[in-house]
Amino acid sequence: MTSINRVIINIKSAANILVANINNNYTGPWDNNFVKSICLNINELAFDIRNKNPQLYSDLQNIKSNLFFGANFINVYTLGRLVQLLRSYDYLSTNDFWQFAHPRIIELSKNKFEDGYFSDAVQTAFVEICSIVRKYREEQKLPEIKGDKDMLYNTFSTLKVLQFTDSSTTSLKNIQEGYEKIFPGIIQAIRNPNAHSNIKMEKADAARKIMIASDLMFMLDIALNHEN
Repeated sequence: MTSINRVIINIKSAANILVANINNNYTGPWDNNFVKSICLNINELAFDIRNKNPQLYSDLQNIKSNLFFGANFINVYTLGRLVQLLRSYDYLSTNDFWQFAHPRIIELSKNKFEDGYFSDAVQTAFVEICSIVRKYREEQKLPEIKGDKDMLYNTFSTLKVLQFTDSSTTSLKNIQEGYEKIFPGIIQAIRNPNAHSNIKMEKADAARKIMIASDLMFMLDIALNHEN
């Protein structure tokens, strides 16, 4: 068991003791060693995730500072926040969206994302999509188009040289026409604003956008395989 997992177990154990005693109408005072131990563990968890999730780091530090007051009496409200935060941390730890991501997106973006560079991770994913389409156009000796949005629109909608389906049914035709618009639309909506301004991106927002990039990459694989 890794040391940080042990820290989390220690915090949960202490929180359970505190909750059980509050349910029996005991709020303190608590032993100095007990108070010191739980605060040290909260601090250690906070520093473990400070680069991956700055907001969670800030929340944990706030909880550590306010969990006890006076002569080591428990702050019931702050304890409730700690219990809820631990549940959220469990969710983020066990629901790893990377298992559903495209392998190339994982290769290029995962380390950046996990190091806390959320905007860069997203930007890298969408740059790769555009680069693959540009490389295809070069191989097919298609005209160069500088803007990524216009280049994607020309490839999928104007020239229709990359097809996601055979459009043999209404449903397949809808998929084809939808993705023809989605590719340039997503680049305009997500990649271009991110590339041209200093937009701060939170972890959850970056995760959602990376999954969008993964879906586009999977669809691009389908289109390229059709060509081959």
